[in-house]
Amino acid sequence: NEHQEYPTHSQSEIFYVHSDFIDKIGDCVSLQRGDTVEIHEKHSSGWWLGRRLKDDYILTWIPSAFLQ
Repeated sequence: NEHQEYPTHSQSEIFYVHSDFIDKIGDCVSLQRGDTVEIHEKHSSGWWLGRRLKDDYILTWIPSAFLQ
């Protein structure tokens, strides 16, 4: 596996994506409505650290405004 794996944190939470988010900069992942994400850290900036569950275990920044 070419991606570094991270241990699952017991405080992680699962959220659903309620609206499409297109990453136009290339710094994070684009999301589609209905995707499931696992969040490990929440930041007051509104960007949370987590991963889309259908991907390999790659942590990235996810905009919390698109999650429920």
